Amino acid sequence: MRTRELMLALTADCTITHSRFEADLLADLAPDAAVSVWPLMYPLHGTERGFADRRDVAFLGGYRHTPNVDAVQHFASEMLPALRRAEPSLRFIAAGANPTSELAALASDHIEITGQVADLRDVLDRARVFVCPLRIGAGVKGKIMTALAYGIPVVTTSVGIEGTSIKPGEHVLVADDAAGFVRETLRLYRDPKLWQRLSAAGQELMRAEFSPERGAEFLAAAIDAAWARKLGVRAA
Repeated sequence: MRTRELMLALTADCTITHSRFEADLLADLAPDAAVSVWPLMYPLHGTERGFADRRDVAFLGGYRHTPNVDAVQHFASEMLPALRRAEPSLRFIAAGANPTSELAALASDHIEITGQVADLRDVLDRARVFVCPLRIGAGVKGKIMTALAYGIPVVTTSVGIEGTSIKPGEHVLVADDAAGFVRETLRLYRDPKLWQRLSAAGQELMRAEFSPERGAEFLAAAIDAAWARKLGVRAA
């Protein structure tokens, strides 16, 4: 599969990747390939509720994807008990399509397994913190971008922001062990100034780099690069 993918990249007029990480990888593995980065695009929904009107922590994913199932199970067993000892009223909302029977069995008075949600605002505009405790996975994580576009601040692992321009401490909080993840989640859950700063920074990042308008510019550049490659001329 690796050989086939590299061959396709070398023979295509232009190969589109969704992250700089992937483009750099192709530059090393197939330096003669024409590559353009076309980031994923998300409408900026913004937030309709402030810090004080929110409660709980939320996660979003499709559960036919094993890393999402692992993330929910890991959070429920290794992080949620400590969070609830510190904040007894806190609940965990795991939203998304096709929850497995194992996830459905987690449902309780403090864990909500919603299934597919018709309007994400129903979840993302009532939760205070978006948690993304991914331990495995690759590529740009749409769930992180979606949360930022809705103005809900994020606590994630390094896996969650892999291949993006998202900066720890500036756009999101990052921790890779359970104790650190709990600590950062509580810090964000309790600090309205930090919450507001990260909410605003995340929305601005989405506006500047991942909006449909910016996507149109990146796509135009990819098409120009493809035509230049096809015609054997240098792209403008």
